[in-house]
Amino acid sequence: MHSCTYRSTVGYTCDYYYGTATISEGSTNTDAVREIQDIINQHTDYPSWLSVDGSFGPDTLAAVKWIQSRHDITAGADGIVGSHTWNYLRR
Repeated sequence: MHSCTYRSTVGYTCDYYYGTATISEGSTNTDAVREIQDIINQHTDYPSWLSVDGSFGPDTLAAVKWIQSRHDITAGADGIVGSHTWNYLRR
């Protein structure tokens, strides 16, 4: 786990990944997935703790869908971390 902070050029970040590429279930061993997992752990109201392992598996998918649904980020909570979900996570 990294210490997450707000950076004016990126938004909220845990310093694994600064981009906003579309990420979905099945992505493995990536810094983008670690970024998503750590931000969810440290900066959202998701009620469970995710392993920050870089693997976008069922637990990360459930967390992303829960956040999307609870905060009306995407229609239908698709579990894909695209621009709208990144914007929410980086806010």
